[in-house]
Amino acid sequence: VNRRVNGEAANLDKAVEAAQEQLESIRKLQRAGLLDQLPDKLQLTAALRLENPELPLSELAEEFDPPVTKSCLNHRLRKLMELAKSVEG
Repeated sequence: VNRRVNGEAANLDKAVEAAQEQLESIRKLQRAGLLDQLPDKLQLTAALRLENPELPLSELAEEFDPPVTKSCLNHRLRKLMELAKSVEG
């Protein structure tokens, strides 16, 4: 039981850390004025992550209309993070 609890706690810590990195990337794109220039799907992904910073990917994916897969959402968030890395500052 203890091992299971520790594993779940570690997974939760990873999810929180990943969400924080995603939020930082999105805010960096906002500050650079680039968010509005991105494709609609990436803009929507960024907006939903900003509105729901606490949600894990599986639940955030369900917020889309129509819902997207967790894999699709992960790909979009990775793209946003890659774009943010290319921004100065």
